[in-house]
Amino acid sequence: MNTVAELKHIFQEGWNIPVRIENYVRGVAEFTEPACNQAWRAALASALPPDQRLRVVDMGTGPGNFACLYAQLGHECTGLDFSQSMLANAARRAAELRLECQFIFGDAEEPPFAPGSFDVVSSRHLLFNLPRPGVALREWAKLLKPGGRMILIGNDPKEDLPSSPVPREAEQPAENQTLERKRWRATPEYRKATAQCPLFRHGAGVLTALMQALGLANIRQVSTDGIQEARRTSPSRIERGEREPHDFFILVGEKP
Repeated sequence: MNTVAELKHIFQEGWNIPVRIENYVRGVAEFTEPACNQAWRAALASALPPDQRLRVVDMGTGPGNFACLYAQLGHECTGLDFSQSMLANAARRAAELRLECQFIFGDAEEPPFAPGSFDVVSSRHLLFNLPRPGVALREWAKLLKPGGRMILIGNDPKEDLPSSPVPREAEQPAENQTLERKRWRATPEYRKATAQCPLFRHGAGVLTALMQALGLANIRQVSTDGIQEARRTSPSRIERGEREPHDFFILVGEKP
């Protein structure tokens, strides 16, 4: 078993590997396509109180997709990540979209913010890769103002993990196999590390129970039907040879 510090070091190195970042950032195009962009914005807006400019923090922001979506909705958004390379991509994306987002280097289990700093704490594709996700969720809840909302976005655990956005070579058309050969592949050390993460595989039910334990109220799922439909016809996904988008959920809970 690795220590928490060792696990974090392994993951941090993994999320700074150029070929992995290139593979992951390739999916950014989907979020700029009109249909997908509008569908995501509509779903996120339905999870938020209307007619307010909110302070939002996106934990594990990666290439900044969700920080930019919240900013496009008119909110003040900060993205946090412990990969400097990912943060550089996020800042570049926000600049290209002429959005005023702030991107900060930091540990999602020990976020460098004062309690009650945010109206919204949001995260997608992060909890599965944290050594202490329970600690992270506890800290995130502290960051919320009374009445603030936590938004957790994840995949159905029966589907492949988000670290593998491109299908295996055997499942791809021949013209896409060059792309597959460039894909980052986890080392045995990395796979062993991920197996030690408590939420390596989890569904909405597990996160609902954790949100209840944090004392959050009005926990509910937001419909993702519009997003799923837009993703099925996404030109960038079709170009990359991706299979049908897997099921995922958007959970929201409120701090009393």
